[in-house]
Amino acid sequence: MESGVESFPELSAEPRTDSNFRSRQFPDHHIGTTMSPILQLSCDMAKNFPLDYMHLVCLGVVCRLFVFVDMWTEIFQTVTASVVCNI
Repeated sequence: MESGVESFPELSAEPRTDSNFRSRQFPDHHIGTTMSPILQLSCDMAKNFPLDYMHLVCLGVVCRLFVFVDMWTEIFQTVTASVVCNI
């Protein structure tokens, strides 16, 4: 995130599917070389998991709130916004 703006430069990117998730076609989403036990589930990995409000909304809002507070006060001198965003 740069200057408080999030962008999605690949708006024409192909949609994620169960098959390309299982074949690990997007390496940025897979950590390590071992296969996750979650892949043993017989469900669609791209469509069968609910969107998570906490990760989609709350963590981004809290991070920006800390950035705002850090800019205008000296209360959070020991906990900078960059540290909070990296937690």
